[in-house]
Amino acid sequence: MAAASQGRLRSLGACCLTRLDSVEQHRPRCPQTARAAPIDRPASAMHPNRTFRSRVRSMKTVYIVDDNEVIRSLLHNALSRRGDCHLYSFDSGNAFVAALDGLEEGVLLLDIHMPGLSGLDVLSRLAATDRRIRTIVMTAKAEIALAVEAMKRGAGDFIEKPFAIEDLMGLVDRAFEALQDARDQAAPRETARMQIERLSAREREVLVGLVGGLSNKEIALDLDLSPRTVEIHRANVMSKLEADSLAAAIRVALTAESAHFA
Repeated sequence: MAAASQGRLRSLGACCLTRLDSVEQHRPRCPQTARAAPIDRPASAMHPNRTFRSRVRSMKTVYIVDDNEVIRSLLHNALSRRGDCHLYSFDSGNAFVAALDGLEEGVLLLDIHMPGLSGLDVLSRLAATDRRIRTIVMTAKAEIALAVEAMKRGAGDFIEKPFAIEDLMGLVDRAFEALQDARDQAAPRETARMQIERLSAREREVLVGLVGGLSNKEIALDLDLSPRTVEIHRANVMSKLEADSLAAAIRVALTAESAHFA
């Protein structure tokens, strides 16, 4: 291996982790052909027992986007040692953005300075999608202003080069914890949203009135209905929302952020 490449590894403060001549390059793959598989298990060992299925479900995804082949190789090799990650590498921001529609939830290790789309450009494109991808930006030393701009565009964290791999792993763990927190917060909203979708248009109008603090008579007046008809719709709302009280029904509506769904 050339001395220049070894010097670049040392600049990362992590050359002790690997020899470059033993690193297998993980080439970018488009989402249609990529097949995520446990990285530390041979195909012959993949047999469908309960333990293995449980392990596959627990695997996480990390995307590496950097135009520097040496850094991509180093990061891929270091992350492979975790044994709990599917890894995908991209040699440019353009390649990552082109594959974005097919990518699943995960952590993105993103270089800022790249030809074509820069790291900031990638963050802007990512923010325009509904992809749940937590980004760790890799910046050069003393680029605090650039790191702040990256955070404004949606980056979850940043780390300055050269860095210790152990420090990066700590940020990766924190990013996965943030994704789990987001899932935990999203689950009740999704359940509430699905409950709201069970309601008819008229039932939603009645629920809007209830959330607004109106009585049955006031709702009937607003909707030009009889109070008895409102009572029937209200009973249907309570049943479909699986609410045993008016407070529970309102809580479902607010959780779904649907007080304005009419």
